[in-house]
Amino acid sequence: MEYHQYKTEDFLTDPEFRHWVLSPNKQSNDFWDSIAKGHPHLTSSMALARNLILQMEFKVKEGDEDDYQEVLGRILQNKRSKYAVSMPERMGNKSITKPIVRWLTAASIFIAIISYVFTSQKETQPIQQELSYVVKQNPKGQQSQIHLPDGTKVWLNAESSIRYRERFSDSVRLVELTGEAFFEVAENPLKPFTVISGNVTTTAKGTSFNIKAFQDEPAIEVSLVTGKVVVNTMDDQSTFSGDSYYLDPGQRITYDTGKRSLLLGEFSLANISDWKNGILSFNNASMEEVLKKLERWYGVSFVLQNHHGQQWNYKGEFERMSLESVLQRIGYVEHFNYTIENDTIYLTF
Repeated sequence: MEYHQYKTEDFLTDPEFRHWVLSPNKQSNDFWDSIAKGHPHLTSSMALARNLILQMEFKVKEGDEDDYQEVLGRILQNKRSKYAVSMPERMGNKSITKPIVRWLTAASIFIAIISYVFTSQKETQPIQQELSYVVKQNPKGQQSQIHLPDGTKVWLNAESSIRYRERFSDSVRLVELTGEAFFEVAENPLKPFTVISGNVTTTAKGTSFNIKAFQDEPAIEVSLVTGKVVVNTMDDQSTFSGDSYYLDPGQRITYDTGKRSLLLGEFSLANISDWKNGILSFNNASMEEVLKKLERWYGVSFVLQNHHGQQWNYKGEFERMSLESVLQRIGYVEHFNYTIENDTIYLTF
């Protein structure tokens, strides 16, 4: 088959493509780059196949090729049948080695994510009618704690929402998030837990982490508190792109939604979950960051008067305090007076 006719499964079964993904060099980089440039319509399929292979962490060794082809055949067959991937302990009379099980597990995650995004966006597809979804949403000024069907606990911040199936699938647990939430994931090694937040997916098996993904903010943050997670990005066609990032506790991935770039950094474990415990905290925050957080926390809006562009670098912590008490303390430091009229706060500098 000519390359211009290739689909994702063709790249997955092409030994030269797999060898390039797992052991790239200048010659193979140049070759596959020329294929992509000569056939732009293949870019999405190549990116998806590359990320599946990398995510599976499967290195083809001597004697493994038959296992690879058998498992891949099962994956692709199931992929064509509503993307349902099972994980039996044996296939026929042949035992599956641990690397193969990990390979199949990772494949099931990605195929299930693709299926979820596809069915979520195609409202008219028949499969959508068979699925029942739950949506939990908080307005400004309200937070909540939610228990998912698998026992996972979710603390949902103000002006945030999550969406998930009423009953998780047999292979993966998928949740869609807009806004901010803290997750304590119920452990289940055979059913990974994945959160889709914009163009970022975060996958774990049993761990706790915070995701901040407000639509009116320029970045998405994934902060790991315990356990391990893997973070990937998707393009606008729901195709996985870029590298996978494995986080350790205390590490944070920041995804710039404009530049579509990822930055790995660290954060304070002591402060990341303050908000779910009723603590409003700021660490060298700008005026925009402070006011936006206050708007969400208290369900108000701000109007600035006589403000001449003063820069804030505010640091403070408030535990279950009234809005007026918070404004008094911040106003003393940042030199403003305030007036409250219903849900509107006027700040005069």
